[in-house]
Amino acid sequence: MPDGELIDRARKFLGGETLKFEEADALWKGLKDSDALSLARRVLQQIRQKTGSLSDGIPDDAVDGVPISDILCRQEALLTSKDPELSASIRHDDALKILARGFRFISDKTRPGDGETLGIAGGICKRRWNDLGQLKDLIEAEEFYERGTRCYGPTDDPFGADAYPHINKAFVEDLLAVAGDRPAERRQRADELRKEILEKLKPSDEWFNAATRAEALFGLKQYGKATDALREIKPGKRPAPWQLRTTAEQFAHLSYIHEERPLDVPDIRTFFETLLPGAGEAIRGVVIGKVGLALSGGGFRASFYHLGVLACLAERDILRDVEVLSCVSGGSIVGACYWLSPRWSGHSGTLREAHRGRSIRRKLPVPWKRGFTGRCGTSRGQPMLLRSTWTSFRSHLGTTIPTSAGRVSSIPASTTGCGRTRSRR
Repeated sequence: MPDGELIDRARKFLGGETLKFEEADALWKGLKDSDALSLARRVLQQIRQKTGSLSDGIPDDAVDGVPISDILCRQEALLTSKDPELSASIRHDDALKILARGFRFISDKTRPGDGETLGIAGGICKRRWNDLGQLKDLIEAEEFYERGTRCYGPTDDPFGADAYPHINKAFVEDLLAVAGDRPAERRQRADELRKEILEKLKPSDEWFNAATRAEALFGLKQYGKATDALREIKPGKRPAPWQLRTTAEQFAHLSYIHEERPLDVPDIRTFFETLLPGAGEAIRGVVIGKVGLALSGGGFRASFYHLGVLACLAERDILRDVEVLSCVSGGSIVGACYWLSPRWSGHSGTLREAHRGRSIRRKLPVPWKRGFTGRCGTSRGQPMLLRSTWTSFRSHLGTTIPTSAGRVSSIPASTTGCGRTRSRR
C-alpha cells in the first residue's frame, strides 16, 4: 500500500499543483509500485493530457531507443486496463483506444510495429476475455501476440531478453485449445513454441527471463525444472508478492489445464510455494480462487433444497473451499447454522478454516442430523425436520455464542425472527 505522503502528493498534483516532469514521473511509478493502480493511472493521464501541469513539459528524450512519450502511452493503457475502479465493460476498450491513438499499427495491421506495444495490446485483450468471457477477445489477443513475436527483438536475437510475446502466445494457444478452437493444432503449436523458447532464449537471473523459462517448462509439464528456474532468481530481483499476481494467475490457469486438482500434485504445490514463499493462503487463493455460496430464500422449502446443495458439494469435496456465504430468508436458516456450528464447538477463524476436515453431518446441529438422515422426503420426516431445525436454531441463538474475533455475544431467542415468524415486541 502507498504511504500517506505519496497519496497526498498525488492528490495535490491532481488538484492543480505543478510539478517537474521528473517529480511527476517518479510519483506515478511510486504509486504503481505500491499497487495504487487507479491513482497511478490518473496521475499519468494528467501528465499526458494536461501539459500545463508540468513546469518543464514531457522531455523529447528516449530510453533504450524508445521515446518517453511512447513509454508513457503504453503505461497509461496498461494501467487503464488494470484499474479496478473502472468498469470491466469499458476499461479494456479504453486502454486499446489509448494505444491506437499513440500507435497507428495497433489498428492498421499492414504497418510494422514493435513487439512490446503489441504484447501489451495482447495482454489487454486477454484481460478483457478473462473479465467478459468472449472468445473473440482471446482470438484477438493471440493475433496481437503473434504480430509481437515477429518484431520483439533484434534480427539476430528475436526472443529478446524475456520472450514476452512468445510465452504469452503459447499460453493463449492453450486457452483456445481448451475452448475447442482447433485443439490439437493449437496444443502442438503451444508446445513447439515453448520448446523453441527453451532452446533459443539466453538464460539470465533477471526476473522476467527466469519467469518465462519457468512458464515454458511448466507448460510442458516439467514442474520440477520449472521450480529450479525460479530458484535461479536472486532474492533482490524478485518482485513484491502483489506484483506476482498476474504471473501466478497465469500459472494457475496452466495448472488447471493439466490437472483436475493441481494442489494435490506435489511438484505443482512445490512450484507455487517457491513462487509465493510463505503465502499458503495466497497460493490456494490463486489456484482455486475465492469461492462464495449464495443460498436463496423460499421458506423451509428453500432450506430443504440448500441442505441437499451442501451435501452435494461436500460429497464432491468442494464445500471445504467455500469462504463466503450470502443468504436470504429461508437460506439464512441453513447458512447461519452452517456458519455457527463450528463456533458452538469452540472453533474460530474463517469459514473455510473452521470447517476444514468436517463432514456435512458433523457440520449440522444434533437435531438436524436426525432429520437429515431420516425420512426427509416423506410426509412424516419433513415436519420433524422443520421442528428440529427451528428449535435448534432458536435454542442456540438464545445461548452465549463465541464469535470468530474471540469476543462473546448473546442474542436472545425472543428477539430473533425468520421468515413469517414474528418477533415479540
